[in-house]
Amino acid sequence: MLIHNIKLSLRIFALAASVLLALYALSYLAWYNRAPETTPIYGVNFSCKRAEYLGQDCARVFAEVLDGLGVRHLRVSVYWSDVEQELGVYTFTAIDQLLDAAAVRGARVTVSLGMKAQRFPEYWFPTWLRLQAKIAPGASPEEYPIVPEALLPYLAAAARHLGAHPAVEAIQVENEPFVSFHTYVNGWEIRPEFLLREIETVRAADPGHHPIVVSHASWLRRDDTWEWILDRADVLAQSVYTKRQRGPWPWLYIFPYRIGPLTPDLPVQARAARAQGKELWIGELQAEPFERADVDLRRIPTAAAASFSLRGFDQNVRFARRSGATRAYLWGVEWWAYLRDVRGEPALWEAARKLFDDAAVSGTPRGERR
Repeated sequence: MLIHNIKLSLRIFALAASVLLALYALSYLAWYNRAPETTPIYGVNFSCKRAEYLGQDCARVFAEVLDGLGVRHLRVSVYWSDVEQELGVYTFTAIDQLLDAAAVRGARVTVSLGMKAQRFPEYWFPTWLRLQAKIAPGASPEEYPIVPEALLPYLAAAARHLGAHPAVEAIQVENEPFVSFHTYVNGWEIRPEFLLREIETVRAADPGHHPIVVSHASWLRRDDTWEWILDRADVLAQSVYTKRQRGPWPWLYIFPYRIGPLTPDLPVQARAARAQGKELWIGELQAEPFERADVDLRRIPTAAAASFSLRGFDQNVRFARRSGATRAYLWGVEWWAYLRDVRGEPALWEAARKLFDDAAVSGTPRGERR
């Protein structure tokens, strides 16, 4: 009996080892290790909300991103909560200041409009609307009449105003509209049919007829949301987070772009976009930690945020080169500035400076794709 159990255990071990070896082989052969490299345009995402949360002066950091790093392509969000603090009264002062600063340096900006915007809490409703609507957890905000009644006129006004600014090169409608955050943001979801109304509203109001961008965050290859986006927008922008904490255990991290055949196939998406005369962008390329929602990065040592490091920066830049994306906007510039200014740790800021400097030296000026 003992011998039988030992033999059974050995067979199970051999089977498990074979499965692991097969998965490793498939991962090694995956596109992120084998696809040919290109040189995308690199840019950054920027949020005044994030800079201020980290105790930084927004205008100063934004100027340093333009002048110190030499960034010439940026993605910024227009926060509805700031623009329409009173129903029907639109104030674009905050976004205009950023766009004016970019225009002076010849930088180009993609602006995102809608209910959702960069950074927590994802949905940036004006206070008056949030209090009146009282949107239930798990609902679609557009089901509440006050939301579309206010949102669509706001989108039209914003598209007219921002579409006329010389620094604006593209308009993004919503931020990851099909991604819901059940863990810490009520799990609200925007339905495809309403997003299409938003897209049509922006197209009709935009005086410059800028490309329309829609973003998504695919976690598995079987997620075909990108096809819906490509059929209706000009640019598909994927959010790429290569290592993030997940689940109740602080030591558990997932690698959604290291799972072999299950990995979202960005080169396939890029080829599909080109076939339609469109583009795939990496709208958010992880360049800062992605820890549990309850972790305040300001309160822990940098080394304790195991989801990102300087090595991760270099790996993700190489990843972007194999993705087929024509652009890659790095996510985390406010964190780099915080580390440099508050903790005296300039490594990530300097790595980004080198990335943009090397692009210029290699004949790919900041903003031109080889």
